Amino acid sequence: MSVEYDPVTKIWKGPEVEYAFGNKSVAEVGYAELLKDLNHVCQISDDTGEVYTNERMLKASVSFANGLKAAGIKKGDVIIVLLHNHHYLLPTWFGAVLAGVILCPFHYTDTAVKDDLPDILRKLNPKLMVTSYLDLIDVFNDAFDKVNIKCPIYVYENEIEGCHDLKPLFHDYFTSFEEFKPATVDDPEHDTFVLILSSATTGKAKLIKCTHKQLLTQYTYNLRNITFISTALPGWQSEFIFGIGCLLNNCLRVTRHNMTIDQFLMILDKYKAFACLVKPKDIFDILKSETIKKVDLSSLVIVVSSGHHLSPELNRQFQEYVPNGIILSVYGTSELGGGTTEASQLDPDTPNLVGRVKQNFQYYVLNEEGERVGPGEVGELCYTSTSPFVGYFEDEEASKKSVTKDGFFYSGDRGYLDVHGNVFLQDRKKYEISYRGKALNQWDVEKIILEKIDKHAIRDVCVVDIESKDHGMMPIIAIVPGDEKEALSEAEIIQVVMKHHPFEFETKVFFFDKLPMTISGKHKKYLVREMVMEKIANGK
Repeated sequence: MSVEYDPVTKIWKGPEVEYAFGNKSVAEVGYAELLKDLNHVCQISDDTGEVYTNERMLKASVSFANGLKAAGIKKGDVIIVLLHNHHYLLPTWFGAVLAGVILCPFHYTDTAVKDDLPDILRKLNPKLMVTSYLDLIDVFNDAFDKVNIKCPIYVYENEIEGCHDLKPLFHDYFTSFEEFKPATVDDPEHDTFVLILSSATTGKAKLIKCTHKQLLTQYTYNLRNITFISTALPGWQSEFIFGIGCLLNNCLRVTRHNMTIDQFLMILDKYKAFACLVKPKDIFDILKSETIKKVDLSSLVIVVSSGHHLSPELNRQFQEYVPNGIILSVYGTSELGGGTTEASQLDPDTPNLVGRVKQNFQYYVLNEEGERVGPGEVGELCYTSTSPFVGYFEDEEASKKSVTKDGFFYSGDRGYLDVHGNVFLQDRKKYEISYRGKALNQWDVEKIILEKIDKHAIRDVCVVDIESKDHGMMPIIAIVPGDEKEALSEAEIIQVVMKHHPFEFETKVFFFDKLPMTISGKHKKYLVREMVMEKIANGK
């Protein structure tokens, strides 16, 4: 089935596939799937040796669901789960799903969540929290106190005063499979079943509402009965999707708490994994590791690179160690439940290709004037699907601003499509890049220059990123000098940036007479990048 392009509406439509699950909830679909083969091994914890068959997974999950009810947690209540990738993570997630509570797989960082934590908790109003981050218990208790929320905290094999023991929830409340009834849903297209916390790269974290239909749509045609391993953290949407998805697709998921890159490589070899999910930073570290030369990755057929851009050079180098596999890039957004394109094989000759319009998705591209444009024309990518964006939790204003009048989601990403529906990405969302695994925001660098350098010495600045063999991606500073042109030098600018930036990074400075702008006063970054690349090519 091919993607259709309508030259009148300038909309690309992916193949239409009938939704297969009717009004069923994720709980109903998953419960029925696991019951089909109770002896199937669905999870192995490599560090503890804990093995879960479908039967053990169901018993633990059913007990957890009933235990939530015994604790007074009702269908539709919110619970927070902030866990490492322990063997009991998945039964916690799936037990919450079976109970019909709204699950929030939380993540916490000092830079992205710390300052906003009380506000996030106020919106969530959680009735229960599960965590293995024992060093953060006081942080959350203080935040709960600030917003006057009473939320019991559960930890595994509890030895902490004021907390509750999680372990009995997995054993003491089991009822027979025949007696237990998984939670149902009234409207799978709109009813929230999980809240994903955004990464907050350029602003406050948002709580993204994800629906039953969004997740089930992801698994209408995925591979089944494979061994899957991931380096993603449990608070990321991708890890949640693949975790629950492995249950729905009768796969084996191998986990490990606090997994190093060397351990990851050895686990891939040990369990002869068929597929894995990695970040570009992982591939960068893999190529530096001596372990990659000692393991056999011939079993790998699918490697999914997600989260940031993977440079063609890193892709080429890693491909040599995956002789029977392909390295795929997926483009998507949490707001629409995950991938919005079919995964495409990374190709050094088309480095901006991020896949083809996915089934049941529609795309169009808006130029700077807000007009739809056709194949090959660059603009903001907008999309929707039969499982559309339903909004941010407790944030109606942000929800309205995120969609067009006809319900397409503003991606914030610049790119274009060809007539066949292939999607090409030029500027990544929020202008954030991954530099040796660290998040580097281009605007932060621009701001330092604008604030710390004499205003008479600089007229304009724009930071763009280029591919680097050493760093994956590398920021480049484009400067329009001011009246005191002689006072500027590349070394002085870099010195100022490094003095005020949180970490050092390699960069270069190029000078221009002017930089291309939009009618709204923003830089056309993809054109600035082309200007920079031209100077590099000419050796200037």
